[in-house]
Amino acid sequence: MAHVGLITGETKFSYTTIEGNTDDGGSREGDGVYARIRNKRSIHAIADYCMSKDEKQKYPGK
Repeated sequence: MAHVGLITGETKFSYTTIEGNTDDGGSREGDGVYARIRNKRSIHAIADYCMSKDEKQKYPGK
């Protein structure tokens, strides 16, 4: 995996993301955290984290 981000919005053809270690040009060797609009066809995978029952008991309210 070359790059990760958090999806904050969605349209029919794109995702709005927040991504770290990037810059105004979209480099992976960037200088900050930026909002991006990514074409859905450019996204290779989306992970959806769900806590297990044990994790929910260990970290209530999360």
